[in-house]
Amino acid sequence: MVMVSMTPDAEITLDEEDVQLDDELMAAIAAAEAAVESLAEDYPAQLSQDAGTLADALTRLRSAAPYTEEHAAASVDAFGVLHDIKGQAGSFGFDIATRLAGPYCEALRGMRQVAPGMIDLLDEATSTLCDIAVAAEREEFGPRVDDLLRRLAECSTPAGK
Repeated sequence: MVMVSMTPDAEITLDEEDVQLDDELMAAIAAAEAAVESLAEDYPAQLSQDAGTLADALTRLRSAAPYTEEHAAASVDAFGVLHDIKGQAGSFGFDIATRLAGPYCEALRGMRQVAPGMIDLLDEATSTLCDIAVAAEREEFGPRVDDLLRRLAECSTPAGK
């Protein structure tokens, strides 16, 4: 049973001593925490795999003629991989990968044709994601990520603005 008291401002406060969790719920919480920890241990391999999938999509972007369905499909695939990385990496302690993937993901959102300069930047971002996946110290990638994000912003800004 949870005891609830109301403050004069009508906020609900719970006294920690009044909250009791049964053994079944505690076991479920422990199992969920163990599952997340296991996924976190496996995430570097997943990030490497995602970077490989992104590299494949970029290869397809380069080889497909602009304004074709093949080019558009490769762009959508690249967006999807970046979206996955943006959403997953931070959950497993790879905040730097999320910081890099997020803006690139957003730059590709709805883009069916990708300019060669953007593909070059995406290649560099992919290489950086591969390096992040195997690095012991991910913080060292901050300047590299900052540079890639700056260059993406420049690439995305129309001339004269």
